[in-house]
Amino acid sequence: MPRSGAAVGRVICLPTVPVHGRTARGPNVGSFDPETGVLVPFFNPRTQEWAVHFVWEGVRIRPLTAEGRVTVKILRLNDTDRVTERQFLISAGFFGSDQ
Repeated sequence: MPRSGAAVGRVICLPTVPVHGRTARGPNVGSFDPETGVLVPFFNPRTQEWAVHFVWEGVRIRPLTAEGRVTVKILRLNDTDRVTERQFLISAGFFGSDQ
């Protein structure tokens, strides 16, 4: 399990983020909003509501807030491979964009 310099002695578990998302995020807790340039934290699924920060547009995720924008950007949620994977999962009946 990854450890962060800010959380020495505490194990950080990110089971809800896919492995490639965890790798992209690294030890960071935020990034610069691509729209405003302001440093903001990532979306936190444990304390924030998904629907406040994101909306589905087909198989793509559209961010609604600064937290949503940096999360989509850094975790590359709308990269071609991720969108293709979602399309496959939907067609196989394992995933719905209304979730």
